[in-house]
Amino acid sequence: MAGEVPDDTGPFRLPDARIRSATTLIRSFHDATAGSGLCAGQEVVCHGDLGPHNTVFRGERAVALIDFEDDVGPGRRLDDFAQAVWGFADLTDAAVPLAEQARRTRLMCDVYGGVTPPAVVEALTARFRRAHDQHLAAGLPGAVRVFADLLTWMARFGNRIADA
Repeated sequence: MAGEVPDDTGPFRLPDARIRSATTLIRSFHDATAGSGLCAGQEVVCHGDLGPHNTVFRGERAVALIDFEDDVGPGRRLDDFAQAVWGFADLTDAAVPLAEQARRTRLMCDVYGGVTPPAVVEALTARFRRAHDQHLAAGLPGAVRVFADLLTWMARFGNRIADA
């Protein structure tokens, strides 16, 4: 696929034009799968790992989602979208000002439509809790610490993202 996948070299990874374009592509992907047999009775097919690292751009335009692997499956669009917000809005990144994280979250919610920042915060917190508990059950202390830190961040700052 011709294009560029952004590297992960620092904060403010993407300009708003790329965030808008990627959000529109994600919405189109969800809408295209909604009601299909691939949903297995769920709302949409979820990518499971949406973010800049799995998006191909040509200039400012997002042209493809890549890396459809283990996490792909039926689910709720909100859960998949919240994962995307985590990556594209640089949520939980200490190098990015909280106000900027909140602004980007609001931008993505507005472009996607029908989703609010409080819903994103709730979905991400639930995702982090599930991952924490799964890693705890699997005896993976390093991963448990990562998700415990993410849960602490959400408890401390999630309300400021939700109020965006």
